[in-house]
Amino acid sequence: MLLAPALMVVGLSRAASAQQLDGRLERIGTLEPLAGALVLLIDSLGHEVTRTVSTGSGGFVLRAPAAGRFRLRVLRIGSTPWSTEPITLSFNERRELRLALEDNPVRLPDIEIRAAGNRCGIRPGDSDVMARLLTEAEKALAIATETIREGQLRFRTETWTNRPDPDGTPGERERHNAFGTATWPVQSAPPESLAVWGFVHDGPPYGVPEELVTERGPVFYGPDERVLFADWFLDAHCFTLETDSDSTSPTLVMRFRPLRSRRSVDISGTLKLDRETLELRGITFRYTGLGAWVPRDSAGGELSFRRLRSGTLIIDRWSLRAPIPLFRPGREPGFFGFAESGGRVIEVQRGRTGEPERLSLTPSLWRSDL
Repeated sequence: MLLAPALMVVGLSRAASAQQLDGRLERIGTLEPLAGALVLLIDSLGHEVTRTVSTGSGGFVLRAPAAGRFRLRVLRIGSTPWSTEPITLSFNERRELRLALEDNPVRLPDIEIRAAGNRCGIRPGDSDVMARLLTEAEKALAIATETIREGQLRFRTETWTNRPDPDGTPGERERHNAFGTATWPVQSAPPESLAVWGFVHDGPPYGVPEELVTERGPVFYGPDERVLFADWFLDAHCFTLETDSDSTSPTLVMRFRPLRSRRSVDISGTLKLDRETLELRGITFRYTGLGAWVPRDSAGGELSFRRLRSGTLIIDRWSLRAPIPLFRPGREPGFFGFAESGGRVIEVQRGRTGEPERLSLTPSLWRSDL
């Protein structure tokens, strides 16, 4: 049985330009701030209105588009979800909340892990161990995605690109340093589009007008939060939990692969989670169903995740590799080489103050073979 955390409401209302909740998440009993949690504003019909990620001090701000009754739903990696009782917001009301939450960790007994088996059509929120791991991965990606969208952090990064020379031999890496807000490093497209034409498309890159396209050839798309947890993707892929490794290994690996009925270019890959905390540590993917001109299992990408000292989850390393076709008149495409790119985070700062954020001491799982 879960114990209801204490809910403290302070300074009930004052004039504001919109309906707003200013809150702080704390660990019950210690008042320790809970950073890096996903906080959702849910309306009276159960629909999500908006979301945000709690800061290093546990703070969050949510704005409602209209007055009404709402609940807050808090999602923390490795912990069971928690919701408030209904909160009524009047027109132009601004309310301050302090939410004290207990730690209710998600438990995965080793016997359940060994019996996980193979699952197709899995959904986050189901009761079995595979679904619970998928739920934790979904939380982590939602937190990382929202952190990028809000732009509250600024990153100093080192990136690189590499394309073959005109004669097809591997070229030298071009390295660049940059400082600014982050973007998702893998180019993706709306899930419904990928469901129709797969992860490789011959048209212009999604969102780029035809007149701005300077190079022709197939465009390789990767997964993001929307894609990996879209209903069609979960229906079209099966998941397997690696159970033959040492049970003392710090990592749990969920492998996913497309059903044999999929005819378009798809992806297979892994989700890597910390065995103790269930924190997402890495994602790998490889393209399947490519033409015979592409070396087998050679194209794909890898993302590595790391938690900041403040609790926020970020992508700290990435690499991508896509094959370049060689077009020859009257002949099938040949293999010309690889277009490669990647990067790593060197420094993180809070966007408004410029105060440095420290990376955690969690060891990286980075072992890219691309």
